[in-house]
Amino acid sequence: MATSMRTQKAEILNWLQRIGYITPKDAIALCGCYRLAARISELRAEGWMIVTEKSRIKGAHWAVYRLIDDKKMTEEERQNAIYR
Repeated sequence: MATSMRTQKAEILNWLQRIGYITPKDAIALCGCYRLAARISELRAEGWMIVTEKSRIKGAHWAVYRLIDDKKMTEEERQNAIYR
């Protein structure tokens, strides 16, 4: 059974708040999310401070998303943000 985008987003945010980072492999195992970048984009649009780090092991490349602060930014902070 597919998890809705809203539920995926909530589960991903919960994971980030508990663990601090998430990878695409984590997201698939956690909630069947194959579009982690899209869910991260939605969370950023809501004001969550999440940075993307590129990872590479044995020739494989993927993104690691880290929650910077466990609070939302204000609209002004979002407009001035350089974390993306």
